[in-house]
Amino acid sequence: MKKLFLAALTVLAFNFNAQVAMSYSATPDSANQSPRAGATGTFQIIYSGGVYTNNSNYSICCMNSRSTAFELYRYNMNIPSTASITGVTASYYITGGNGGPTNYKIDSICLINNFIKVGNYKRDSVSGAGGTFTNGGTSDAWGAALTPAMVNSPHFGFRITLDTYGINTTIVSTFKLTIHYTLPSGIKNNSEVARPVVFCNDRKLFIKQENKQAGKVLITSLAGQMVNEFLIKDENEKMDLSALSPGIYIYHYSSDASRFTGKFIVE
Repeated sequence: MKKLFLAALTVLAFNFNAQVAMSYSATPDSANQSPRAGATGTFQIIYSGGVYTNNSNYSICCMNSRSTAFELYRYNMNIPSTASITGVTASYYITGGNGGPTNYKIDSICLINNFIKVGNYKRDSVSGAGGTFTNGGTSDAWGAALTPAMVNSPHFGFRITLDTYGINTTIVSTFKLTIHYTLPSGIKNNSEVARPVVFCNDRKLFIKQENKQAGKVLITSLAGQMVNEFLIKDENEKMDLSALSPGIYIYHYSSDASRFTGKFIVE
């Protein structure tokens, strides 16, 4: 039988606008080619094992060509609906075909939603040799107004176009997107707001509020992935957590009066 133990019940006074920074990384499970003006070569998409995560799952662009647009999507993100997205990091690996060197120029890299560019381009018209590349960062949203609903969409993803030179083809692989976001963590001054009582018993999480008020409780993993969400409205609420796997989780309580977080353990 799984047992729940509350690991953090004491909540210190925080500023109401305090935030907890988190990130969530994922790899795509679908790829697509779309037209590009003046393209003379296409990507050969090699899809093996269901994901594009290593050198056996990649795309090959013809040598001495201007590529079509290679789009990767279905990252299966699960960002909480109350999160504020602060940045996106994209990483990928480029090498030459048959173990040889590669010479290429990245024409553009961008985020996409429903196969339409969102935000700004990265590495526009930059030349280089092979290697692992990272674009964006924790505070870089690529000039886009990103929302949890957008990045959780199956058609949110990443697009790359490049030009290749020389005698070898160019291989692009090991794609990953990391979404950086924050969740509210603080409450108003403790002397002004009565904090609800939170405790657990028999695989259930209980919340007792001083007054009847609407609120929300998000349950996330330590990695920031949302695993459950509950709406609350009464003085006494009970949430069934029996479906959770063993591990440490974080709850995020929010209402018009207060916000706070705590940890609990499922064994």
